[in-house]
This record gives sequence, C-alpha cells and structure tokens, in this order.
Amino acid sequence: IVVLFAQGVNALFIAAAACICAAGMSACTCPHNMVFHRAEDAACTQDGNYEYWECTKCGGLFADAEGAEELQEIPYIDAPGHDPVFVGGVEPDCLRVGIAGHYHCPRCGGNYADVFGEDELSDIVIPALGHQLTFVDAVAPACEEEGSAAHYHCSRCGGDYADEYGASPAAEISVPPLGHEWQLQDREYADDCLHRDIYRYVCANDSSHVMALESSMAGDHSYFQGACSYCGIPRTEGLEYTAVSGGYSVTGAGSCIDERIYIPYIHNGLPVVSVGDEAFKDNTVICEVAMPDSVRSIGYSAFDGCTSLKEVRFGEGLISIGDLAFCDSAIEWADLPDSLAEVNGFFRCEKLKGVSFGDGGKYIADSAFQYCSSLKDVYIPGSVYEIDNFAFADCASLAKVKLYGYDTAVIQPFAFMNCPALVEADLGGGRFDCVSNSMFDGCTSLESVILPDTVNYIDYAAFKGCSSLKSIRLPVGLTSINSRAFALSGLESIDIAPSLKTIDFRAFEGCSRLTQINYGGTTGQWLAVEKGQDWDQGTGEYVVQCTDGTVSKSGEIMPAGA
Repeated sequence: IVVLFAQGVNALFIAAAACICAAGMSACTCPHNMVFHRAEDAACTQDGNYEYWECTKCGGLFADAEGAEELQEIPYIDAPGHDPVFVGGVEPDCLRVGIAGHYHCPRCGGNYADVFGEDELSDIVIPALGHQLTFVDAVAPACEEEGSAAHYHCSRCGGDYADEYGASPAAEISVPPLGHEWQLQDREYADDCLHRDIYRYVCANDSSHVMALESSMAGDHSYFQGACSYCGIPRTEGLEYTAVSGGYSVTGAGSCIDERIYIPYIHNGLPVVSVGDEAFKDNTVICEVAMPDSVRSIGYSAFDGCTSLKEVRFGEGLISIGDLAFCDSAIEWADLPDSLAEVNGFFRCEKLKGVSFGDGGKYIADSAFQYCSSLKDVYIPGSVYEIDNFAFADCASLAKVKLYGYDTAVIQPFAFMNCPALVEADLGGGRFDCVSNSMFDGCTSLESVILPDTVNYIDYAAFKGCSSLKSIRLPVGLTSINSRAFALSGLESIDIAPSLKTIDFRAFEGCSRLTQINYGGTTGQWLAVEKGQDWDQGTGEYVVQCTDGTVSKSGEIMPAGA
C-alpha cells in the first residue's frame, strides 16, 4: 500500500511539473526530450520558419537544443508574395510553337495571367499552327515565259513543298522558258534590186510566234565586177561562217580579198548574229566594214591589228563588243548604237578621234579607250552607271570630259590617268561618292574640275601631278582627303568646308604654290609648309601652319588662332 501511494505521488508530481513548464513558469524542471525542426525558406505564398527545438514532453519551443532560450511561438518567416515580370508573347508559325504573353515570377518560377500572381497558368505554350497547303498544278513553260513544277504551297508561311505534309521543301519550282526555235517558213522575193527580200519564220514551239526579216541587200541584183549594175551595192563573197545558236557567225575572211566588207543579214536562210573571236585579226587589207542590225556581238580581237580599217558601221542590234575587238586598227570614229550596253574593245586605237555613245550605254569597260592617243573630247551620257579602271587612261590628246545626267555612280581608279592634254573635267552630272585612286594622276594641263556634291572622299593621288590646277571647289559634303591626293599640283589656294574631318599625311606634298587654306570661312590665313630642310630626302614632315604661327599636326584640321 505504501509503495502504491508513493508511485501515485510521483506521478502526481511529474504531471504538476509538466503543467508548470507548459504554463511558462521561469523555472522549468522538465527533463526535455527535444525534437529539432529545420529552417524552411518562405515561398511566394507559403510562410517559412527559422530552425527551432520542441520538447515532446512539455510542448515547449526553444531556440537551442539545451532549452536555455524559450520561444513563445514558432519563429515564422512571412511569405513575400509573388514578384511577377511581364513576358511578351511570341506568335506561333507553321513549324514553331509560340508563347502566350504572361507574368513570370522568377522567385517561384510560376506563370500567371495577371500582375498580382493570383491567376496561375498551367501552360503558356501555343501549339505550332501547321502548314495550310494547297496543291498547285504544273505550268508548262512557253517560249518567253517561265513555267513551274507541280508543288504544294502554304498560304500561311508562303513556302513551297514537294509533299502534301510540308515535310520536304521544293528545291526548284520554276522551269526556264523554252526560247524560240525559228524555222524558215517562206521567202518573199523583191521585184528589183531597190527592194529587199523578206524572210518569214515561225517558231516550232509555238506557231503563233512569227518573225519577218529583211535581207541585207535588195534582190535581183545584176552584178558586174563585184557590184550591182543597178544600185551599186557591192557583194562580199567568200566569207567564212559557223552555225551558232540563233543563226550564223562570221568567223573569217575566207577567200574574200575585198577591201570593203559588207556582212549580210542572212546566210543560208538564217540571220547572221555575230562576228567571231579573231575573225579578221591582222587583216591589213580591209578598210571598211558594215554590219547589219542582226549582228548582236563582236568577239574578242575580231578586228585586232586591222591597220587599214578606218570606218566601221555598227548595226542597231549590237549588244556587246569583246576585249581588244578593234585594238591597233585605224578606226577614226565610233558611232555606237543605243542597243550597246557595255562599251569595250577600242584599246590602243591611236587614230580614233571621237566617239558617240548611244543612249543605252550602262558600262564603259576596263581600258576600253586606253592609249587612244588621237581622242580629243568625250561626252558621256547620263545612262552610263560605271566607268571602269583605265577606261580613258593614257589618251595623249584628250582635252575635255563631260558627264551628263545623274546615273554615273562609280568611276574606278586610274580612269583618266596620264592624259597630259586634259584641260577640263566636268563630272558634276554624276552621283559618285569618291574621287578614286589616281583618277587624274599626271594630267598636267588640267585647269578646271567640277565635282558633284555627292563626293565625300578624295582618294590617294587623285590629282597628283596636276600642275596646272590652281584652284578647285571641294564638295560641300567632303569628309576626308587621302594621302598625296593633291601632291605636286599647282594649287595656290583652297577652301575647306567645315564638313572635312581628316587630311591624311602628305595630302598636299610638294604644292609649292599653295599659300592659303581657308577653313570654314575663318579669316586666318594658312600656309602649307615643311619641317626639315629637304623633303625629297624624307627628312621633312608636312604640316599646315597659320600665319600667326599656330601649327596643326599632320592629319588634323584646326581653325586659325586655335
């Protein structure tokens, strides 16, 4: 009985102690049985907590494992809430998925429909749309019109595909035109030698396409000693011909020994469309050549070395002239047709005095008129887009060059180099942006130059050695002058616009007459001087100096008195 009573007293004591500890009395004598609770970070909408210990016996909360520092409640960390950032949407296309516009919380990684993060999105991906394909049947090509292969076309993305699922892009759907295949249908003979025979052709690919060509000479001539007794038109016989696409090409003089060559319009019922490469090269007999409108091209060196050839009459259908076509010939005048887009072939025509460009000219080729020592004046129409390297270089008698219109966008280096008789160059009609490398180098008689306001750069040696050039109006938009641009020129004064940013080293080297440089309308006078004793020995340094003693370093510009 005593033992049971004692056990009851002990149980009552332990329960009382637990009650006292739980009630928060300062002296807790509970033998704690601690359970550790780890720290949990707060999420956007979920509170977190710092680490703490909890006694399973008395239920107390503590900051340490020993129970020395009691806590009144669990040490919570408040949820911070969402911090959404707007992400713009991406539209889907046929093959790629899109993304809907949404708000993204970088803290929890959630995506939401609203800026407050209340309406969470389960999916922001927009599925790819897929192709919207329509079958396009094949279209047969015509003589002058392209055809197309059968394919599937997507109206959504504009792509063309080889299969109905849009898995394989169509490699090539265009089919080239067939071109005409002319066949002689009939010939209408002229009544006399004052009229011409008419040849009629029909296209084998499309009978609705027809063509009529006149013969180069009138019919029913009465020839005697190589000429017609009625009209006097000579007959050129014995020329060599080679069949080519579209007709025939004259490829040599053959047995012909005539001085005057009249290339016919028709040979064996088909047009004569070209003069072949080296066809009459080194023929010193011929003095005159006339070409029909059917001739489209003159080949490489076709009349090269024809030292007696003075007159050439070009047909109105001529499209191209090959390199060196008339090199070393005696041609005196070139009246070029409007059909000729690329001008070429007159290299070293030392007897050539003038040239008339057709209105269809687009390009003057590399060295086209180089070493034409008798050429005096050149008037270039506005249709010409580009003048290539050395186009008129080394023309000893060239005195005047003028550009018309506003199409000339490029003049390549050395275009007019070493033309000692050139006095006037009016390029104001162009729209090029650079006076290119050595364009007028060695033009010792050049006195007047007009440049378009489109020019912003004067390149290396552009006017080097132009000893007669006393002044020049620089374009208002000029920003840079390259090294030796005006070296050894005759400039006495020059006005520099405020737009000019740099003058490269030696730009005015050897300009012994240059005494005044006016910069942006300032009143100060500038002198071109050299440091050192002897420029030729390379001991000097080019500078620009103001009369008040102020010096600018090579390559810089500063106003007087700066």
